[in-house]
Amino acid sequence: AAADAAVFSFWLEAAATRTVDARWTSGSNRSSLAAYVVITAAGDTLATVPVDQRSNGGRWHVLGSYSFPAGWNQVALLRRGASGSVVVADAVRVR
Repeated sequence: AAADAAVFSFWLEAAATRTVDARWTSGSNRSSLAAYVVITAAGDTLATVPVDQRSNGGRWHVLGSYSFPAGWNQVALLRRGASGSVVVADAVRVR
């Protein structure tokens, strides 16, 4: 389904503030409306970060810094995008 997402999960032993980065390959067929959703272990959405995957590929992009609780937190890349384009799930880094 178009509502499905590529989900990147990460474990925190204790609550902490972390910076989340994303990386993708760019291309003319990529979405200009890709969206990363930052979700806590409690299921709360901290942010939805739109990105344009048509350019600036091959490098890390900061999605923001967030306060996460202990447990399995997630960053989900939604599959929906601009009509006629693709969304590419490459990598997410939490630091």
